[in-house]
This record gives sequence, structure tokens and C-alpha cells, in this order.
Amino acid sequence: MQLTNEIVEEHIRRAEKCLTSAQAIFSAGDLESSVNRLYYCVFNCASALLATEGVSYKKHSAVIGHFNRNYINTGILDGSLSKIIEKLFIERNGCDYDMGYFADEELVKERINDAAYFLEEIKKFLNIR
Repeated sequence: MQLTNEIVEEHIRRAEKCLTSAQAIFSAGDLESSVNRLYYCVFNCASALLATEGVSYKKHSAVIGHFNRNYINTGILDGSLSKIIEKLFIERNGCDYDMGYFADEELVKERINDAAYFLEEIKKFLNIR
């Protein structure tokens, strides 16, 4: 079993990789796949926080619920982070599973900025450079 710090760092590494991938995929014109990568960026950030507590869940809704209960509702982190992960969760589900759902270019640009902000806030909280 990996040490907690290694798991946290791996989640952050994956989050950074997802953000970079989302930006490249966006530039290539694949908006729906970009949203998928943006969601996984913020999901990995939330998972990194939970890993500091030795907690992990199989269900994404459980990760988001724990994140909201323990970090947003307590005031430890800004409520805007909850809005970002919840929007991306819904939009990623639309992009991945609803053949009638299409991402909007301006919305995806906004989400890229949101995910970058989310990542930076989590790294700042975890004191990771």
C-alpha cells in the first residue's frame, strides 16, 4: 500500500495531466472530451483531499458528498469549489452518456478556467507546488 503522501501526490499529478489534456483536446475541437478531462481534473483534486484522511470511495457522488460535507460546509474551502465540481459532474455525464448533449465552446473555456482555479486552490490548501 502506498503512503498517504504518495497517493495525494499521485492524485494531484493526475489532475494536472487531465487539465493539460483537456486544454489540448479543446484546442483540437473536441469539446465533449475536454469536459470529461476537466471533470477528472477536479475529481482527482477532491480525491487527493480525501486521501489525506485515508478515505476513498468507489462512487463519484460519495467523493463529492464527502468533499462538500468536510471541506465546503465547514468553511475550510470556498463554496465556489463545490459549484465547480457539481457543474462538471453534470456536464461530464451529459457529454459522456447523452447523445443529444453538446458542449458549448464558451462554456468549455469557462470550465477550463474553473478547473485550473480548483486545482490551484487544492494545491495551495495541501501546500503542494
